[in-house]
Amino acid sequence: MRRRPPSTRSSASRWKGVSRFKKSGQRAFVSNGQTFQLGIPLTATITPLELGLGYRFGASKSSRIVPYVSGGIGSYAYRETADFAATGDNVDTRHSGYLAAGGVEFRVHRWIGVAVDAQYTHVSGILGDGGISKDAGETDLGGVAARFKVLIGR
Repeated sequence: MRRRPPSTRSSASRWKGVSRFKKSGQRAFVSNGQTFQLGIPLTATITPLELGLGYRFGASKSSRIVPYVSGGIGSYAYRETADFAATGDNVDTRHSGYLAAGGVEFRVHRWIGVAVDAQYTHVSGILGDGGISKDAGETDLGGVAARFKVLIGR
């Protein structure tokens, strides 16, 4: 008797995410291609709100390895503050952007999995208008990120 292979079905999904990144450093400027730190404490905070659609290839209850792709849009809040900032030096703004990601999920157990993925995010309109980001030619707040995730649930 021949056994029929388990059925594989792909599945689409919706997702949302909110995260926060906060980093402290100091103000700086660029002159003739050289960066000079000013010793003025600075804190930059990025808070993305992202919504997207994903697609899992060949997902079934018996699949242990499932590749996936996703894409979406986001609203990205950017805040930059310094203790001794002059009027107009602090930044508090929000802009929209888009993202694309792909990765693979490994099911370790029925309720536990791990995943690795890479995400590209593009957010223009926040950097490049002034300060060191303008001097350095930075115009995109986004970039590439690699992630490792532990999954609990199906």
